Parts: sequence; C-alpha cells; structure tokens
Amino acid sequence: MKKNIITAVILCLITSLTGCDDFLDVVPRDKVSSDIVFNSDKSTGVVLNGVYDHMTYAAEGFFIYAPSLGIHNFIVSGDWMGQDVIPKSSITQWQADDYSFTSRGMEKDRPRFFWSYCYSHINVLNDLLARIPSMQGSATAKKQIEGEARGLRAYNYFLLTQWFQQTYLIDPQAPGVPLYLESAIDPKPRASMEENFKAIIQDLQWAVQNMSEERRGGSKYVIGKDVAKGLLAKAYLEVGQYAEAKALAEELASKYPLMTEEEYKKGFSDVDVSECVWGLPVSTKNMNANYCLQTIWSHPRKHKRWSNNFVFLNDLFVELFSENDMRKGLISLNPVAGDAERYPERKYVSSKIMDPDDAQKLPDVLLMRSSEMILIQAECAARMNQSPEAQTILFRLQKHRDPNATVSTATGEELLDEILVERRKELYGEGFAIGDIKRMRKPLIRKGLHTIKGIGTTGVLYPADSHEFFLQIPQDEIQTNLEIIQNP
Repeated sequence: MKKNIITAVILCLITSLTGCDDFLDVVPRDKVSSDIVFNSDKSTGVVLNGVYDHMTYAAEGFFIYAPSLGIHNFIVSGDWMGQDVIPKSSITQWQADDYSFTSRGMEKDRPRFFWSYCYSHINVLNDLLARIPSMQGSATAKKQIEGEARGLRAYNYFLLTQWFQQTYLIDPQAPGVPLYLESAIDPKPRASMEENFKAIIQDLQWAVQNMSEERRGGSKYVIGKDVAKGLLAKAYLEVGQYAEAKALAEELASKYPLMTEEEYKKGFSDVDVSECVWGLPVSTKNMNANYCLQTIWSHPRKHKRWSNNFVFLNDLFVELFSENDMRKGLISLNPVAGDAERYPERKYVSSKIMDPDDAQKLPDVLLMRSSEMILIQAECAARMNQSPEAQTILFRLQKHRDPNATVSTATGEELLDEILVERRKELYGEGFAIGDIKRMRKPLIRKGLHTIKGIGTTGVLYPADSHEFFLQIPQDEIQTNLEIIQNP
C-alpha cells in the first residue's frame, strides 16, 4: 500500500475510460497529473467514470486475464461458493477453485485480486476526496462528486469485509481490513469490523444527506442518493440495525417497480429495466464484451459473442420453483446433445443472464434491484419479530413472480429460512450465495447432482461459521505490511 500507487492507478483509470454513454466524457490523455484531473468537478467526474469502467474491465495490468473479471469475479465467486450452481468442471476451470474452496489461501490469485482491486479504487478515491475543498465547481456539483466518491469507497470496503472476515454480528471486534481514509498511506494494522462498518456507514450517511435526487448525467451507471440508500440498507442489515435497514429498503422498493414478466425474461443485461437501482456497462475494452457474466452464463450467447457454457443449476435448486413461477421459465434442460448423459450435473441451464436483444448494445451488469430491497424488508421485519408484516412483504415478491403463490404462515427461524430460500430463487447469478450463508450463519449444504457433495444424508460440506467462507490476507500484503495479522 504505497503512496505512488495512486498516481499509477489514476493514469490507468484515465486511459481506460469508455464511451458507452454521453456522460462518460474523455479528457486528453497524453499529459495527466493529479493536479489536473482533480482540478474541477468535471475533470474529477472523469476519474470517477474511470473507476466505474475499471469495475467491469477484465484486465490485470494492461492485458485481459480471465481470473480478474472486475466486479464480475466477485459475483461469480459469490455464487460458485454456494449450493445452487455447478461449474462445467470442478478441476480444470479457474472458477472451479471457488467451487472446490481451494482459492482462499494467501498464495492464491483470488485473495490477491480482490484485495488489490478494492484498495486500488480506495487509494484513488481518498486522493480525490482530499482535493475536493480546492476543486472548482458549484457547491452542489462538488457534493455530488463527494457523495459518489464516498459511496464507491464504502462499497469497496463493504466488499473487503465480506470477503476477508466472517459476518459482523459473530464478533464486531474481530479483525476486519486496514482502514485508510486519507490520501497519505502508510501500512496499517487491521481495523476491527466495528471500525470498518462505522466508516462504511458514515460515508453512506453523508452521501444520503448531501446528494441531490438527480444522478450525475441522469445515469443508473453512477452512484446517486438512491444507490447510497441501498448500500446503507445492506450495511445496516449486516450490523443488525434492522429498523434502519427496513425503512431504507422500503423506500427504494416503492420507487423502483418490480419487473414485468417480459422485462424479467430479458432484463438481466440492461439497467433500464424498472427495478434496477444500480448497474454498470461492460467495459468496451473487453473484446466486444466477451469477458463478462454473459460469457460465463449463456448457453449460447446472442450475436455471435463468446459463450463458455460454464454454469449449470443444481437439480434440487430447480425443484424449488413451481411451474407457474416466471423464473422457472428461464431454466431449461441442457441444449447440448448428449452432454447431460455424460455429465449428469450438467442437466439444467439458465438463460437469466443473457445478451440484450439489440445486437448493437453491449450487456450491463445489474448490481442492485428493488427485489433485493423487498427481501431486506422482509428479513428485517422477521428479525424484529414482526412475522405478519414479514409474511406480507415476502408475499409481495412471491405473488409477483408466481400468480399461484400463497402467503407464508411461518414464524421465527422457519420464516427466516423461507426468506433465505426466496433470496436464492430471486438472486442466483447475482453473487449473493456465500454472503447470505455467512450472514444467516448457515452450513453449506450440497446434495443432488453436485460434483463436490457434503457428507451423508445431511449434505453438509462445511458447518456454519466455517473459516472456509472467507479468504486469507494475500501473501503480498503479509510480506509488505508487518502490521497485518493473517486469517486462519
């Protein structure tokens, strides 16, 4: 974590800007310094655009590298470590390391990439935030820029806490990650999870309180007040502030209507669908979007783009959907002749995450939807012993997806389990699986056609609160930061 990393990352981000949308304006790239790029709200906005672009850029250094698919990799890993998806191979694919839980060691690519990805963004954002007082621009524009930067910083710290420690409520004093909130960076020890989430929540609260309702450029690609509210709801849920999380989630759920069936069946590659709160365009540098979630999930992709046919659905997961559930319509038998006969685990595929119908439009990645907010509402109500309200909230989503759904009568832990099942059905492919297992403090159960199964009739692969559910601190950080303490 060196100070000179910041300038290098700024240059990398500036030279990696995409022209996907009108708001992504490009500045001259031949002579760039921190003083120039942070001179005004407009030029600083370009740096933020570079951060967004970098989030979906499949690169490490200056070449495309499949195991570092930007934010896509966090999403894929989150699902791969769960119980509902199965990789094409549990041996030869890079994603197989997540599925087999052999990617968490300090010497592995996964900890190194996740760590460097988040901290490279945090370094740039800290430098940006330090320069806002001297930046040219109106007070309103500068508040928008600061809110975006704080929101992105909070988001990256949230990712780090998710991947490098157990869930917060097990032990708020457990070591989280080093907390850097300034541009001058010297190695620091790990802050506690409580300190990490205090910083996350403070950044998001500032954004909610100070940003206007309009997003910069009017685009769902950038963090605005609504995205900050959604991230804050997720943070409050994690730390057990359920009333606060529920209120914010309810506000967003009412503002972003659930997708129609038509939207749902084509809506996981386009931020313009009604319930998308936040999403990002795939970077134009990824060889016509051939390194993205659609590459991994589709069987095959549209418009002659690459398709790796990597992901299959567990048979027991598929059985959770009723025939009247619109989500079941996106699940089908493996279309490759003879494949499922040779490899039984490849029985079911999903077309949930697919290219847009428009061949000229590159796919987006959806990062936040109002359906998640409804599920947060329901979980918070259940945790506050408001079972009737939780049942009603949950039924709103269930009825919208399945016209034959009935209102739950469950209470207590049974109701929380039902909410978790609904989260699995609604959010698969969006990276929530291992995070939900951790937050709900559940064992990882793998039964059915999984190639790596749990033990006996229970199917438990790892017990609740297993160390396998989070990563070790990467070896490079251990070697250069003598203050750091390694995870088990």
